[in-house]
Formats: sequence, structure tokens, C-alpha cells
Amino acid sequence: MTTTSSGMAGGAQAGTTWGGLASLPEADRVGPMCDLLREVMSLPEDQRTSAMDGMVRAEYALDEATLHSFTASRLRAWLRLAGEDMDLARSMSQAWDHVFDGMPAETAMRRATVVQTVARSELNAEEVSVLFEFIPSIVRQIPRAPSSLSQRLAEAPPERDTPWWKFWG
Repeated sequence: MTTTSSGMAGGAQAGTTWGGLASLPEADRVGPMCDLLREVMSLPEDQRTSAMDGMVRAEYALDEATLHSFTASRLRAWLRLAGEDMDLARSMSQAWDHVFDGMPAETAMRRATVVQTVARSELNAEEVSVLFEFIPSIVRQIPRAPSSLSQRLAEAPPERDTPWWKFWG
């Protein structure tokens, strides 16, 4: 198997390296994530797919709290890479989605949940808007604008003359 300049050999090593970044403080994660993503994106397609598969598996093996902060860091790394090279960011997101196409449904659901939570609690509207530019699948995970139903549910319920349980009255 071919190794990269840093000695990365395939998916297992990339996954180990990627998962190891979870032990870094959140503020120190984005730079190394960008470095590893650039390295993986420079690999031939078959090696890139294998490396990303290992990375996805390592990321989604994290416990909930760690996954939340790790995903926030990953999305910020992706935003940084998009600022440097939007074509690279688009290729990266397509490769990431391709790997997810082969993941179990449970992992896909976990992904959607954590990305929605992170986007709504950790990222600002401008960051989310940039994500929409290069991650087409994010549309499935984060609604661009609140729906009219969610807006109505957020408003106070109307005053009622009858108890709620007498819905037929």
C-alpha cells in the first residue's frame, strides 16, 4: 500500500489519526484537521475513499459529547478549506458523502442529528450559508430557513375557551 509523505497508509491509519484529534482541545483541532484533509484529498481516488471511510468510522465511533465538539471542529475546518479553495471543498464534501452512502442507516441518522445540532448551536448564519455552497447534502440535514410550521410551533399557543382535551367541541 502506498503511503503519503507523513506516513499515512490507507483508511485505518487515517481513521486513527483523525480519531486521535478528538483528544486535542477544541481550539487546537481545526488546523490539524485541515492538514489531514488536504493530505487525504491529494491521494488517488481509491486511497482517498479508503482514508475517508476510516475517518468517518473513527468520527462516528465517538461518544455523543465528543462527537458534538468534534463535528463543530470538522465543520469549521471545512469552512476554512472552502475559504482557501472552494473546488477542493466541493470535492471533499462529495467524497465524504460518497463514503456515507455505504454507511449503515444508524450512522447516517446520527450524522444528520449531530450536524443539525452543531449548525444550530455552534455556527452562525453566515457559516451555515457558506456550508450550503459546497455541501449539497447539508440541505437534507439543516433546513435553510425555518418552516412556517416550526415558526407557528415556536409562537405561544392561542388562548382557548375550552380545555385542550375537548378538541371536538
